[in-house]
Amino acid sequence: FVYFNDDIFLIDHVKPSDFFRNELPCSSPGLAITGKVTHTYAGILYSCYCFINKHFDSRQVMKQQLGKFLHPANGLKRNLLTLLLMPYCTEFFPGLYSTHAPNAYLKQTLQEVWEADPEALHETCTHRFRTSSDLAQNIFLWWQWCSGRVVPHNSRKLNTYLTVLSEDEQLIHTITKHPTPIVNINDDKDADFEQKKAVINGAFDIALGKKSS
Repeated sequence: FVYFNDDIFLIDHVKPSDFFRNELPCSSPGLAITGKVTHTYAGILYSCYCFINKHFDSRQVMKQQLGKFLHPANGLKRNLLTLLLMPYCTEFFPGLYSTHAPNAYLKQTLQEVWEADPEALHETCTHRFRTSSDLAQNIFLWWQWCSGRVVPHNSRKLNTYLTVLSEDEQLIHTITKHPTPIVNINDDKDADFEQKKAVINGAFDIALGKKSS
């Protein structure tokens, strides 16, 4: 199945092969460091890193899955960052790339993760609202990377990442002309909600004017 965040929209045709090939999920494995994020989300990413480091040996993973972490389909920038961070994978992953795009998963992965550490996942499920100690769906994505159950592919050809603070012209162009079949429009508390709502809904009316049956 494919996991979508609530701010991800299909605006053109996609194929099963965009998400799965040879019965494996398509993904772009890579090392990274946490960028500018909120305090709560930084804590969640750290919790996810700790979870993966608890269950996988970074040196072993990079040795066995090097061809997937360093693959032309991942893109030059992602590969360079992975290459720069690899020397730090001596005892743990310094960080793993967090992608805000649709992620393809195997049910087998979720079953394995829950069986491996049910108490940690159950604890997150008891929280009605996010806390900095929670786990996120990243653990399933990264578990697949570390297990080697992925096919490297270039996700940038499939998904355009924007925010509601993006220029109106860029939002309208991306939605109506759909240079990629998927668009991600992340929210932001500093946006003028009513103004951006009108722009985005107007663009969707043009692109997807026919009501679903």
